[in-house]
Amino acid sequence: MSVSTTPHDQVAAAIQDLITQGRWAHGIMLPRRHDLAKQLGVSLRALERAVDTLVDDGWLRAEDRRGTFVVGVPAGVKLAQIAPANPTWTVGLIARCESHPVTGELMDQFWSTESLRACERVLAADGARLRFYNVELSKTAYPDVTTALAAARADGVSALVVLNTSVQPWEAAINAFIRDWQKPLVYVPQQRVDLPCCVIHHDQRRNGGDAARHLLAAGYHGILWVGTHTETWAAERFTGAEAVVKTAVNAVFRAADQRGAKTIDQPTTALRHAALRRLLERELPMLPMPRAVVAINDSLATDLLAVMAEMGLKPGRDLGVIGFDDVGQSRVVGLSSMAAPITALGEQAARALVGAHHGLALPGVVALPSAVVPRASTYLV
Repeated sequence: MSVSTTPHDQVAAAIQDLITQGRWAHGIMLPRRHDLAKQLGVSLRALERAVDTLVDDGWLRAEDRRGTFVVGVPAGVKLAQIAPANPTWTVGLIARCESHPVTGELMDQFWSTESLRACERVLAADGARLRFYNVELSKTAYPDVTTALAAARADGVSALVVLNTSVQPWEAAINAFIRDWQKPLVYVPQQRVDLPCCVIHHDQRRNGGDAARHLLAAGYHGILWVGTHTETWAAERFTGAEAVVKTAVNAVFRAADQRGAKTIDQPTTALRHAALRRLLERELPMLPMPRAVVAINDSLATDLLAVMAEMGLKPGRDLGVIGFDDVGQSRVVGLSSMAAPITALGEQAARALVGAHHGLALPGVVALPSAVVPRASTYLV
């Protein structure tokens, strides 16, 4: 990196260091510029010129009325230029990926496979050798994460990435493992966890909050949460959505009572639709117009759209609906959804390890946001 001679060059260099060291991850929104200038101890003018330069150079991305976001290290900048490294290193990749029962190939429709491949691409580009340990319950090699971790240790890998997109908690096994593990380890769970290692996770609280912000910006005033919020990831989505709506002007947030939430978990489509219809008929009159629903996931949101069609309600105009996960069916039915940063999770985990391999410090906790994918179900007019 060239020697900085002006104040804004020095600020730009400081921000570049935050990004290359993994302390500012891909997708993270920068603090407000006045606040960031105070944090860095620089003038607002120097900060603004530095940010503009980094946007032009591809380190940052500015979005009108939203803020400035981290893009990452531009393609023309190689981390290998930062510090010399041992060219021979092996990374163990632990994940739970479903494989085809006949061919054994990993099945692409699962999040873990998408994150895994994104991680592999970044690591391979840096020359890492890769070893994969698939925690697949139907197979016998690695029936649980403890077995996979032990195998990686026995193989002498240089570093580990553990991708956990399942609902099964792996934290106890990882916490026990890292007590005497002195090498880099990056854990990628569905939500934030407290572990003494680098944790790169999906920011579920912001996920829920951004879903609510989208509905409020679209003009809805009455927001109904439908679905469970007892699991940790679901509770964080719920808390985020509730906090945003409750601080908005002329907006009301309501969660379908637990009796209603339990009745929608039915074994057949007909029974599930009937339960959802009863829930909407009971809950919607308690909310101001225009009204919208935040569904716990796209599967439930898709069922809601079907029930609305039975009730003669037009999505968006009569009732807004947004889900989470942006599955393939969401595009087909015109469902607005929150797309999880699946690829970014794998890429950021790999970049953190590449940085550590080249002498940089591993970040502590990195939270990646979702992205709103607006479709017809939240078009009020």
